[in-house]
Order: sequence, then C-alpha cells, then structure tokens
Amino acid sequence: MKAHIITTIVSTIRLCGPASLRAFIGRSQEGNSAIEAELCTSTSRDVCEGFNNGGITRVLGRPKMLELIRTPKEYLSSKDNDAFDRKVGLYIFRDFINTARDSGAAVPEWRLGQFEQLAPISQNPPNLSLNVGITQYLPWVFCLVALVGFILQADVLVAAGIGVWMLGWNLNDSTATSTNYAPTIFITGTVLMCGGMCTCISIIGQATTEVRCRRTTYDLGSAKTSIIWLQPRLARN
Repeated sequence: MKAHIITTIVSTIRLCGPASLRAFIGRSQEGNSAIEAELCTSTSRDVCEGFNNGGITRVLGRPKMLELIRTPKEYLSSKDNDAFDRKVGLYIFRDFINTARDSGAAVPEWRLGQFEQLAPISQNPPNLSLNVGITQYLPWVFCLVALVGFILQADVLVAAGIGVWMLGWNLNDSTATSTNYAPTIFITGTVLMCGGMCTCISIIGQATTEVRCRRTTYDLGSAKTSIIWLQPRLARN
C-alpha cells in the first residue's frame, strides 16, 4: 500500500509538478514526452500508438498511419454532397468530419462537439488503445464498481469505530487511552489518504484534453461507415 501511494504522488509530480518538486524527486531533466508515454493514455505531437505483433504499443515519435473512413453510396443527402465526391470511396476521417461540419452537412453517424476540432493526425495521432485495445463498457458499469468500492471502504471505517467504541473490541489488551485515539487516527488517516488519491487522479486527468468524436447508430439501426487504420509493415533486415 505504501509503495502504491508513493508511486501515485511521484507520478503526479512528474506529470504536473513544478520544476522544484521534479528536482526534489530527481526528475528535473525528464522530457514531457517520456512522461506522457509512460503515465498517460493520450497521444500528442511526440507520442503515438501503433500496431505491433498483434498488440498496440506506445512509442515516441510520429506515426506513419492513415486514418480513413469508408462511406456507402447516398450516405449524405444530395444537398450536402457538394463538398464531397458523389462516389462511394475512402476519405481522410478527420477531413471528412471537419469539412462536413464546416459546410453544414449532417453526418448522421458521427457526432463532434460544437466547439471541438479534430487536429491533423501529425499533431494528434489516433488513440488506438482507447478505440480498439480496451473493451468499452456502459457508464453505469463504472458507477456500479465505484459505488461498491465506496461502500466497502465505508464499512471498514464504520466497523473500526463501532467495534472499538461500542462493542469493546480490544485484541491487544490496549489501554483505555489508546482505545480512544486509535480508531480516530485510523479513520482520519484513511479519509485523508482517499482524498489525496482522488486529488492526484483529478490533477492527472486535467493534464490532457480529450476530443471525442462519438459514433451513434441507434438512429440508423446499424453502422453504415467503417473506420480503417493503415500502417506500413515493419521491415526487418
């Protein structure tokens, strides 16, 4: 437990801490790209993700990758097709979404925030691990897991107070003085530890900005378009 707490604090300092704190932990000369590749799930100008031997690897640098969208015939209404080719084909995904929104075309299957913009792939490479590598669950699943964890942790605190102060549990034959302050210290320390861990998580979460293009198929019945990622094969001599 102590190692996990120290690791969380150090990781927060490495990612978001000022130069003085980074120097205190011996990481003053560490580059931001190395920290992002190790601690975050985001991609940037210097951090990307690529397919490697059936898996997804986070590496430093810029990827040689195409992110395409395949659209069927008559995908957009006739009045919106002026900004696009009328034939069935492949388009650069980000250009397709941005051009459709700028021209006022309605893309029924994809939703992008009103003030959000998909940057070029050279600046923000596609996040393969979140889109392909990780199984997506409904929001209520995460809420349920968080609720169960909160209830279990709260039960421990309640049991510590009730067991000592009301039921008189005393395994080590401690004195009355230690019986009075020990549960208080335990409850206070646990609350502070949980609050500190949540604070570190919140700080790390605010270090990156998420731009999400949501796919909605409930109006269409089934997916009409396909996303394709093309990456050159690794050549070995």
